[in-house]
Amino acid sequence: MARIVPFRDRYLEEARALDPFLALEIRSHPDVVPGTALAAFGDAGRGKAVLTGFGFLSRNPFDRFTALEFGTDVRSEAGIDAADALLDALAGLFLKTRDGDRAVLRLWCRESQEAYRAFLEDHGFAVRDRMRVMERPLAGTLPPAGADGEVRDVTGRILEDAGYLARYLELNKAAFGYQDSPGELIFRIRHCGGRVFSLVEGGADPAEGSRAFVTVWPMENGAAATENVFCDPARQRRGFTGRLLGAVLRMLAAEGFLSARLNVYEDDAPALALYGKLGYHDMYRLLEMHGTAGADREDG
Repeated sequence: MARIVPFRDRYLEEARALDPFLALEIRSHPDVVPGTALAAFGDAGRGKAVLTGFGFLSRNPFDRFTALEFGTDVRSEAGIDAADALLDALAGLFLKTRDGDRAVLRLWCRESQEAYRAFLEDHGFAVRDRMRVMERPLAGTLPPAGADGEVRDVTGRILEDAGYLARYLELNKAAFGYQDSPGELIFRIRHCGGRVFSLVEGGADPAEGSRAFVTVWPMENGAAATENVFCDPARQRRGFTGRLLGAVLRMLAAEGFLSARLNVYEDDAPALALYGKLGYHDMYRLLEMHGTAGADREDG
């Protein structure tokens, strides 16, 4: 079994080799639950220990879920050993730090990763929902420009105007039925090169005229994320989201990005129809898995 210790900054270089994005999160994300950042070490021979995994708990203050994140190579024996130890240790920390009885552990697994899914199910996790990861190539024909509304970069407004941020979060909650983490939004902006764009109606100040939003940031292999797409529910079905995304796709193509990506739940038929119309297509599916910490694991 891997040895589990508190994560230290001196492990960051090795952590980046395992999972560079999670290494950034464990160091800088404001939603990481204090005291839950852990490192797993295995025996590399001759008495030398090597980092084989790391993980942490992350909690959106407005959500009932606690995300369980860990970085390791689950294709290797050492990686499975690290994942096994990290899951047990983080589940124990979850029981000590959970915010009320309704808090649930959540993590994600690719649908194609059958062995990994079986491993998680052995730890008491079960599939609760499915999400599509979609991509839109940015070569060739792009959506035409819309006639109504002006697309503005409101990133600075998000960072500097508390009232505007509060309005953004209010509309976000109204659109999705739950509020995304403001810490996640700020993390994407400050540490991932993220930008927030809004379609503003009638030349108004964004505080009054913002109708739809999207957050973008650079990803690997020339891709850009186009995530957290939503529209003011009072003004849906007027084409604001499509015009915003169309403009952002043209902008990303002009900036040299090769494709745009987003995630969407499988049961969100209106969003799937819109993204399909804009040229997004399926890449793969993710399984949203929920766990009960402390549950007895099934024996082989």
